[in-house]
Amino acid sequence: MIVTARRHLYLAGFMGTGKTATGLHVADALRRPFYDLDTVVEQITGRRIPEVFAIDGEAAFRQRECRALRSIVGASSSVIALGGGAPTIGAIRALVRESGRAVLLTADLPSMWSRLRGDESRPLLEGEDGDRPASLSEFTARVQPILKAREDAYRAIADWTLDTSALTPVEAGRRTAEWWLAQAD
Repeated sequence: MIVTARRHLYLAGFMGTGKTATGLHVADALRRPFYDLDTVVEQITGRRIPEVFAIDGEAAFRQRECRALRSIVGASSSVIALGGGAPTIGAIRALVRESGRAVLLTADLPSMWSRLRGDESRPLLEGEDGDRPASLSEFTARVQPILKAREDAYRAIADWTLDTSALTPVEAGRRTAEWWLAQAD
């Protein structure tokens, strides 16, 4: 499907940067529908993300993400929170570039750790033996290689970057909506 209007506002970034929380506020401010790509994948597969990862693996999950995005990109102008690894998929980057603009949400490691601490729904935080980070230093050791590997993909997808470390979701949503409204299509 070829989409000619750049009408969707995408939120990209690593887990814990506030894509879903910010997206809800942006969608409300812009009076647009909101889609969380992980939720769409769960609805399509009938399984939770950790289960998809455990049974099918990350590569199959990324394929489902791409299909899920294709299923919603034809909808009316929307705010769409991408999964943290979605920008690493070339087909997803191309679809985003073709159909909208993307805001890269970032946060410092202590902020991400604070937001993700105790969250059992993040398969990439699991170690090989199923353990989860118990401290900021363990979290940092686990996520820094992933962040480094995704750096170029995040940079390639971003039209604008917002550091959410010191922002509430309401503030991040307001700033993102202001940026969007200032863009000429």
